[in-house]
Amino acid sequence: YTLNPAQFDLPLHNLASIQVQNAEASKTMILQVLARELIPARDIVLLNAGAAIYVAGIVDSLQAGVKKAAQVIDNGLALTKLNALKSIA
Repeated sequence: YTLNPAQFDLPLHNLASIQVQNAEASKTMILQVLARELIPARDIVLLNAGAAIYVAGIVDSLQAGVKKAAQVIDNGLALTKLNALKSIA
């Protein structure tokens, strides 16, 4: 099973644009995605999260999963959930 990001209106990115050198850089990139920055990592997160949302049966298609993932990030729910989890750790 092969997916092409273009099927989901997502662009292709150079692998180097998402490579990080350490945990701190990874954390920064994740926080940028959750802060709604339009960086290449966001597109990868949308496709992966969209697949998880679809497989979990929350939506009826992978396309709907990608859209749901974008909504959750764009409305701030993903960052809110991360902050809630941090507060109990």
